[in-house]
Amino acid sequence: MNKSYHRKLFAAFLATILVLLVLLSGLGYFQFTTYYLHNLESRLAKEAYLTADMARYRTQADGVKRSYQDICLTAARDALTRVTIID
Repeated sequence: MNKSYHRKLFAAFLATILVLLVLLSGLGYFQFTTYYLHNLESRLAKEAYLTADMARYRTQADGVKRSYQDICLTAARDALTRVTIID
């Protein structure tokens, strides 16, 4: 009788751990999708807008095309920061 009681207790304990593990995994996945993926999506959208702005300012008024490094130097000078293009 004592072994049967221990098996039932162990099975209940194991089932509780598995249920909690499944719930925590679901919560972790939900947090991952809401925070990290949405953060990544917004950052990629900002970078796409920046690329579009850089492409628009690449051609000057006289038709001469500026290099991306020149655009970055101008942006860095205007923002008083360092801007670098990594190839």
